[in-house]
Amino acid sequence: MTPFSGQPFDWSSLYEASDLPLLNYDVGDLPAMPLQTKMLLGLLAFEDDPPAYLNPDDLTPKTDDYIDPARIKYYGLAAYVDEQVGRAVDFLDSVEGLAESTLVIFTSDHGSLLYDHGGPNDKHSFLDASWHVPLILRWPGVIPANVTSSF
Repeated sequence: MTPFSGQPFDWSSLYEASDLPLLNYDVGDLPAMPLQTKMLLGLLAFEDDPPAYLNPDDLTPKTDDYIDPARIKYYGLAAYVDEQVGRAVDFLDSVEGLAESTLVIFTSDHGSLLYDHGGPNDKHSFLDASWHVPLILRWPGVIPANVTSSF
């Protein structure tokens, strides 16, 4: 059972390929990666069998058959999570005094490359997309609203 199962809305098809941001990829991104990173990402072809998300002729990512459907589902899942967190926050706001006495913390594990730089949906790199981890705190009256901080 997936988070999409039994939902009245089909979150997995919320986005179309035309809605996706462009991939962050320049020719040369893959060859510039350290050997160990290429190994961890599974970018090294063995027995002339390149990974499915790479074009074996020039090592540029494919976007039509493999990457875009995966990205569409990922963005749909993010929208689904956003909807569910919103429901929880709305509940806190609906009960007198509950929001003001509740610290809400939203975080996740590693970020996702989503095939930027030619890499798969993976965390085995030091690329920026893998290091971005959401951390959102909400506590009305204690933590100021709409403040963004970064390192």
